[in-house]
Amino acid sequence: MEIQVVVDINGDYNYPSGYTPKFFLEGNGINGHEIHLPGVAPTSKMKDGILGTVHDDSNTGSGKYYMSDTNLPWALYIPAAWKYPQESIDLLEAYFRFDEYVQTNPSLSWYLDDDVYRKSNKCYNDN
Repeated sequence: MEIQVVVDINGDYNYPSGYTPKFFLEGNGINGHEIHLPGVAPTSKMKDGILGTVHDDSNTGSGKYYMSDTNLPWALYIPAAWKYPQESIDLLEAYFRFDEYVQTNPSLSWYLDDDVYRKSNKCYNDN
């Protein structure tokens, strides 16, 4: 099967209709320990017994994958350069609207580079 993914210079991307990308990270480089974007089901090679453990609130019956019990994602796709939080600063503390993004508004560009979206003194590259 051949597909075409178009990536614009400004960081926008478009996948063909009906295609959902399934790229993921392997946790600690361990085969079968997959970390996907939220809502994306694991592959058939996912190690049994990992989903729904510790802080993961995945529920295969409801289609909830790779999210905490407070609906925070295990992985993020940020389609632009961004100013990430300083060490030990929680993303919820550094970015005013991140909670809104994960709870109710998945199309919100919460990572934008202005003081409406983030606390400048909590992120790198601002001082």
